[in-house]
Amino acid sequence: MQITAKDTADFYNSLFFDEEKNLVEPHVSLFIKSGENQLVIPDIKITAKKEFHQIILDFHNRLLKNGPLVLEEAAEPPKSETPLIDFKRVEYRDNAYFVEQLDLETFRILNEERTKEISLKSPTAKAIIKRFKEAF
Repeated sequence: MQITAKDTADFYNSLFFDEEKNLVEPHVSLFIKSGENQLVIPDIKITAKKEFHQIILDFHNRLLKNGPLVLEEAAEPPKSETPLIDFKRVEYRDNAYFVEQLDLETFRILNEERTKEISLKSPTAKAIIKRFKEAF
């Protein structure tokens, strides 16, 4: 699966701005991995300008104050999804869709903004899958 600059911008904007474009301070959980090392930081409040080292320092201070965190209670790292066989952008009726092929006959279709999954039972989805198979 690929991630684009637009995906990153959309994620950032939806995280730090509400629908009226006001700045918000969301609660998030972070999973950080470097080689074999990993760190889970559950339920922290962040801002758009908070620096990475400050996030780590705040979590460190929280652990000093409250004691160790039992990992079973911490946010679990995201489970890996089913591996993709293929991933393509398909145009249908002047709209763009992203098609994920999970196995020979299993697909997932998202709108261009990747905010809505298209029902595979819909006529639109069937036509998109047909176009995906014919073109690729």
